[in-house]
Amino acid sequence: SFIESLQYDYVGLGANSALAVYLEEQALHAGFRLQTRIRADGFEGLIRMVVGGAGLGIVPQAALDRWPSERRFKAHLLQEEWACRTLLLCARSFEQLPGYARALFEALALPLRKNP
Repeated sequence: SFIESLQYDYVGLGANSALAVYLEEQALHAGFRLQTRIRADGFEGLIRMVVGGAGLGIVPQAALDRWPSERRFKAHLLQEEWACRTLLLCARSFEQLPGYARALFEALALPLRKNP
């Protein structure tokens, strides 16, 4: 579990990244501190540091899906309820978005149409 993993050092993202702040808050809510040994600029760097033995890391499934099939690390899904996040794209009116924003919306919404 996440709580049991807190006895080990972590490789984290930048201190102000949304995921780093979120994970630190989850540890604090449980009465623990996240021990960040080193920070990476992105998920690829974080995974490379984990492969190098710098510590544990938490990344979205999408980051692992982009990683080459030959992995020199193990990955386990977090079972805590807070780890299953739903992200939403919000706008005042999707119909009135400018062309570039509409194109982004349609690209992001595409996977939702495939998995109703």
